[in-house]
Amino acid sequence: MESLALFRSVQETGDEHVTALASLGRLLIRRGDLETARRLHRETLERWEELGSEAGIGRALSNLGAVEFAAGNLSAANGHYARSLSRCRAAGEQVGSGHCL
Repeated sequence: MESLALFRSVQETGDEHVTALASLGRLLIRRGDLETARRLHRETLERWEELGSEAGIGRALSNLGAVEFAAGNLSAANGHYARSLSRCRAAGEQVGSGHCL
């Protein structure tokens, strides 16, 4: 995928970079490329954990829930959404909390 290769060529690691990676992952869910989307959202989760962002961790877990939901893995999706809701609430992230409900 050309956009992913271009993205990888940029050597940034801050919030905006992780947010852009998550956006690409959400686009891949809509396109049906669930394996790549899952991999990208796992990477965003790791990066948010490195940055110490509770809100980012919550959003990444929600995105992983969306991947599993799209794949028909409802139990896994529910687990991600439950963890996401907890993290988003702890961070005061109302939009993220709403996505989980």
